[in-house]
Amino acid sequence: MVDREALYRDIALSLDVGYWMLDCARESIYWPKGLGVEKVQKSYGWTPLGEVAQFYDEPERLRFFGYVRDLLANPNSDRRLDIVARGPAGARIPLRMCGRAVRDDRDLYVFGVIEVSPVPRERDDAARQSSALLDSVLAATDSGVILFDEALNLRRANGAALQMFAPAAGEGPAALAAAAERLPADMMKAVAEAFARRAGTAGRIILADGRRAMWRATPYWLGPQGPRGGLLVVNAAGPARAPAPAAPAGRFDVLENLAHPAVIVSATGADLKFANRPARQMLHLADNARYRVRNLFEVAGPMAVARVQPPDPRADILPVALPMGARIARMGEPDDDLLFVEYLYR
Repeated sequence: MVDREALYRDIALSLDVGYWMLDCARESIYWPKGLGVEKVQKSYGWTPLGEVAQFYDEPERLRFFGYVRDLLANPNSDRRLDIVARGPAGARIPLRMCGRAVRDDRDLYVFGVIEVSPVPRERDDAARQSSALLDSVLAATDSGVILFDEALNLRRANGAALQMFAPAAGEGPAALAAAAERLPADMMKAVAEAFARRAGTAGRIILADGRRAMWRATPYWLGPQGPRGGLLVVNAAGPARAPAPAAPAGRFDVLENLAHPAVIVSATGADLKFANRPARQMLHLADNARYRVRNLFEVAGPMAVARVQPPDPRADILPVALPMGARIARMGEPDDDLLFVEYLYR
């Protein structure tokens, strides 16, 4: 018995929980002294089982003895009890106990741990502080941050994420619903497949405003059953690009009816002025993004005015390369600067 007590004492002194032991033959409990204060003390002693009543009011005392009877009736099985002890000056101290009945030679003992549980008010305060801290972090970052539940339903998104996927929806539930509808389907498919494997994943997307973005999704678990949610972080490259100037109504509409790719390019500035639907598909162009042809001279030959085209310093213009083998023509007056570039294949 002395060796067992010394072992308990040595273990308990190194942990933030207390240990307790019930000697059924002697009807005594060995446990931390000072259970009536808001921290389990690391001073141990034996207490007669009948004196346990001093720690509890009547309802809690009956629950404690019922807990002991349940342990003895189910040896080698863990049982947990949340109970409220009576402290100095009537203070009520919530305790959490866990125990197991074990037979040692001919005697029956109960071994377990005991700790002071946080009171609801402290727990609620901590939850509010954690929520406020999370809100501050999400508001301060330029990255889009999105939280999912286990079914990949969008539950929370910071302002940066809403601006990426639902810029005109404002804030609140309506904006959250709008953002959920506009998340790229291929991205969400990759996220779902990765979460099914209990793994993270990453990729690239082009946002509605033309920015290229990298994203990373990470599942999180709350237990051994599998993922319970996920975190998606989207990092967009550079500021949002200004929408490309809209062409006058009807000016190039006829090109949309062509079955093969066709674009309109400035011969002097190499700016891509217009691309019909087949050309947008062929060149992988994003809606509302602005592009500058970087190999216009190779494609147009002498028709291209500027032979040297240094990189465009404007961050809102992306470089694009046109395939060779195009049919080139000038648009003529009043658009003598514009080239008509047509590909008779898809």
